[in-house]
Amino acid sequence: MNKERIFEVAEEHFFAKRYTDVKLDNIAQSLGIRKPSLYYYFFDKKDLFIQTLRYSMNKYLDELKKVSKKDDLYEFIKWYLVYPSENKNLFAVAFQKGYCIDEDVNSTIFSGKMIVEKTINQFLSDFGGAPVKKYLIINMLEKLAQDNCVDGYCLMYDIDSIYSQIKKFLEV
Repeated sequence: MNKERIFEVAEEHFFAKRYTDVKLDNIAQSLGIRKPSLYYYFFDKKDLFIQTLRYSMNKYLDELKKVSKKDDLYEFIKWYLVYPSENKNLFAVAFQKGYCIDEDVNSTIFSGKMIVEKTINQFLSDFGGAPVKKYLIINMLEKLAQDNCVDGYCLMYDIDSIYSQIKKFLEV
């Protein structure tokens, strides 16, 4: 059994349900293995969750770096608001929703969030964003992302409108 495949399936399960509702039996069944086989790789469900969260975080950060290198504000905003729900990325939802169950999980989320914020700050610097403006934009994007299609709510504003407002704000 490939560990990456386990992470892919576990991420689907943890994304779809609350941590307490996810059963290792269901993950094993989705993988076509028996539950004891998961214990070869993981101590328990918490260990599987944290490792899956890190796997998901690495995918998210890789994609964030790619979109940041394009130097396209519109594409960046669109990616930031749409990627988590379209790709069912557990980490993105965890840091945007504050999804945490304990100190170890919080630590993982916080370490990733720091990288995300640093990357966004660097990206916005290319568009002339002063520190206060970058802070406000980051917080606005986080709030919009929290509201976007993760819990069945859809983005209240279209990407074009958000983009034009951020662009105007950066120019002032």
